[in-house]
Amino acid sequence: MAHVKVTTEGELTVKQVDIAFDCGRVVNRDAVRAQIEGGTIFGMNMTLNEQMTIKDGAMVETNFDRYPVLRSNSVPKINVHFDALSGHERFDIIGEAPVGPVGPAIGNAIFQATGIRLRSTPFRNHSLKWS
Repeated sequence: MAHVKVTTEGELTVKQVDIAFDCGRVVNRDAVRAQIEGGTIFGMNMTLNEQMTIKDGAMVETNFDRYPVLRSNSVPKINVHFDALSGHERFDIIGEAPVGPVGPAIGNAIFQATGIRLRSTPFRNHSLKWS
């Protein structure tokens, strides 16, 4: 679940993301939390920013100064909810499971806030102006 703020001028801020994922029994909560938080940030950056541009047969984004990535001050509060764990005997990997749902969660939150439905990424390419 994502909580966003969109100003009438279209400035988007992701304020908070809540994640629950059942991977079965957890041996190291900190490792699971780190994997989920990292996957969430990766998914957010994909959704909000990531795009490669080719101009005159060459990449425009040749280095990180030209490639927009989330910075520490842009990362929202991320709550990882362990109370949803089944405690099942299986051990399952976290991997990149948190990456996929983040974009739709942000998109749905934008729709709830503005009535604007975004159907392609990166979201930075869309006008979110409303009044």
